[in-house]
Amino acid sequence: MNFSLSPKSITMETTRVEKEKIDQMLYEINNMSGGKYIGASWHALEKFNAYEEGSQFKMVKDDMHLTQLYAALSVYSKNALEYAQHHSEQKESLLMDVFTLVNREETARFRNNAFPYNDPGFSYKNELAFFPNDLAQQAAEGNPSVNGLDNENIRHEWTVKTGKRIFLRFLFEFGNKIEDHICNYYKSHESESKDLVKEINRILLVRAGLFTESVWIPIAGFVAVLLVKKGLDKFCKGTMV
Repeated sequence: MNFSLSPKSITMETTRVEKEKIDQMLYEINNMSGGKYIGASWHALEKFNAYEEGSQFKMVKDDMHLTQLYAALSVYSKNALEYAQHHSEQKESLLMDVFTLVNREETARFRNNAFPYNDPGFSYKNELAFFPNDLAQQAAEGNPSVNGLDNENIRHEWTVKTGKRIFLRFLFEFGNKIEDHICNYYKSHESESKDLVKEINRILLVRAGLFTESVWIPIAGFVAVLLVKKGLDKFCKGTMV
């Protein structure tokens, strides 16, 4: 699938996922913010501005403003993963590996409550009723949407922490594929007021070569917004947590 997201590239083949649809999706993701939830991690963030699970996972003060984004990323990832498992043409092996690694990490700690929350013994089945279950299909059909992912009823400790794990795992696995593209752009345009989210999203979609099927376009959107909100300077200096 070829993307033509630049106005200068009008001679290229037009993608069936039009730029306007992607821009609208990014606008809606960028408008998601934070909010409290019940759990030890939020309590620790309020009291100490930090939360740690062992030596591999940490939440910090700025995450308090991103909790809905993390929850939404987790919920969409669950939907996209399950969709891809039934539609082999939509599978991206590298991205599937990210979800597998997150599942392994969470299973070791949370057992039946691990992402993607489909174990028969999952403890919060009633809460799954608030999860949109058709967004991946819409994206696969060329209509990427995050409708319903701003609902605070999807914001739980388990969705928030999973979302951050997915984000960090993505950066760990693919940082070498995106760092030069993103950081070179950021350093040369740092003083400009241009929409960084759109540009970072374009880099992920066009330059990184990780999102060749449209079902994964919202994942790129979440990663782009989180990178900008967490701070591209931190990402480029290797200090993002």
